[in-house]
Amino acid sequence: MHPEIQRDIAYGSHPLQCFDLHRPAHAAQAPVVFMIHGGGFVMGRKEDFEQQARLFCTEGFVVLNLSHRLVDTDWFSSGRLRQDTIRIPDQLQDLHAALILFRRKAAAWGLSTARLFLAGHSAGAILSLLYLLGEGRHESFRAAGNWAGITDLGQPTEWTAGFLLPWQQMQMQHFFDPLFDYSALAGSLDLRDISAYRLAERHQALPVISIYPEHNFVLGFPGEALLGLMQTKRFHALLRSQQVPERFCLFPGCDHNFQYGSEDAWPRCIRETARFFNSL
Repeated sequence: MHPEIQRDIAYGSHPLQCFDLHRPAHAAQAPVVFMIHGGGFVMGRKEDFEQQARLFCTEGFVVLNLSHRLVDTDWFSSGRLRQDTIRIPDQLQDLHAALILFRRKAAAWGLSTARLFLAGHSAGAILSLLYLLGEGRHESFRAAGNWAGITDLGQPTEWTAGFLLPWQQMQMQHFFDPLFDYSALAGSLDLRDISAYRLAERHQALPVISIYPEHNFVLGFPGEALLGLMQTKRFHALLRSQQVPERFCLFPGCDHNFQYGSEDAWPRCIRETARFFNSL
């Protein structure tokens, strides 16, 4: 039996503020996962995540496959950020608006709000972690699935500085700082203030499963995949120290998009995440 899909449900006035609702059979008491596509915060649509949404639905989950507003930049060609752009905090507000709409409409749709989860790939994983460990702590989300996302957006500390040359540190700062518009926050350029790792340090965290592809290159600097691997392991060590349920999985041979290592990498990724969510 194919799942029922409702397309382009608007949660705001912008054309990208919409989601597709995938409903499995017997959806009334099914857990619900909000899924967020990747794309470096500047590109991507929910349609890019259609396969993953369908896979999660076959695991018995109601799936909200989200689009959100994108950072309006030509950074990749010129390094410039437009003045009227959307930034990452606005994208987190989009997730919040989608959640508010779902909670308001769930009863009419015959769905439950008792077991809500987040999952995302790359930039979508970062948004999932930031929301879960920040504002989402008060919104009934139980856990997040982190697929190839960065767990510590902070500028390199003594712990990481040995892996990056000065020009590489500058590259990371110049890429991430404009996305958050720290000039509006007393001129601070310290991304640690909204890093998932730093949020988890400040208070008791919530459960997370991270699935990390071995060749997780995004910006392409030497040692990037190793640095990300060590950051993710460090994040999970923090969760364990807080006695928070967590799981870390390394997918050998896979690149950032879970290709090459295994033909069934995405189905395995979804199964592992669904199994972890169902254990909570």
